[in-house]
Amino acid sequence: MKLTEANTSSSTYRSHYEERIEQLRVLGSEENISIRPESERDFWKFISSIRNLKKCSLMLLDGGSISAFWSKRAKYSASLGFFGGDKVQFTFITYGQDDNNLFVPDRMKSGKCSVKELAPRIEEFRVLFE
Repeated sequence: MKLTEANTSSSTYRSHYEERIEQLRVLGSEENISIRPESERDFWKFISSIRNLKKCSLMLLDGGSISAFWSKRAKYSASLGFFGGDKVQFTFITYGQDDNNLFVPDRMKSGKCSVKELAPRIEEFRVLFE
C-alpha cells in the first residue's frame, strides 16, 4: 500500500496534536523557548500528507523545533525532527532478537531530507502505519 492510497486520514489525531502543541507553547515559555513557526508548518505539512499514520508523541527541542516520536516496545522506534525550511531529520530503527533472545537493533536508517522526500523512507520501514 502506498502512502497516498491509504483510506484513513492522519487528521484523525489533529485535535490531539493541536492540544499538545499548545501545551508545548506553555511549557516552552517557562524555559524561554518558543516554537519555531517554520517547524510547526513543516509538522502540519507532514501530517496532512500522510494517511494511516499512527499517533505520535510530540516534544519541543531546545531550539524551538518540534520532534515527533513513535515507538512500539521491542519492535521499532522512529523520530522526526522538523527544523523548518522544509528540512526534516529522521531516524528509523527496527529491532530483532539475538541468540540470547535480547532485543537488538536490526535495521537503522537516519538522515535529513525534505518533508516530501520522507514518504519513500517511511514506506521502506513500514512502521508508522495503523
